[in-house]
Amino acid sequence: MVFHYINENVKPLRAALAEANAELKVAMDHLNSLKDRLAVSLLSNAVIFISFVSYNRVKRCFLCAQELQKVLDVLSEKMNVALAEKQKCQEEADMTAFVIDLANRLINGLASENIRWAETVQLYVDLPLYIIF
Repeated sequence: MVFHYINENVKPLRAALAEANAELKVAMDHLNSLKDRLAVSLLSNAVIFISFVSYNRVKRCFLCAQELQKVLDVLSEKMNVALAEKQKCQEEADMTAFVIDLANRLINGLASENIRWAETVQLYVDLPLYIIF
């Protein structure tokens, strides 16, 4: 009787358990394949996102480089103007130094002439003055 009860009640339960385990295995396999597909999709989306972020960073860096190049060009132009102005001032200073040197040489030359003229004037003062009419 116990065997009959076990055979009658437990056998269908074991069959249901085996069927449920088979269904569970199929469902788990399907779930694992969906997880794999999701992981690949997430990985693909992450790569696309990282590529997009990297592209935006590269683009921003490129734009920053362009802006820096524009600033560099403006500063280079200002530097060229300042260097030209400096060169002009240097040429004026050189010309002024040359003119000052010429003036000093003229003054020194005239100083020695002043001594000669003073001697000539003294000579004429000492000479008797004869006026003939």
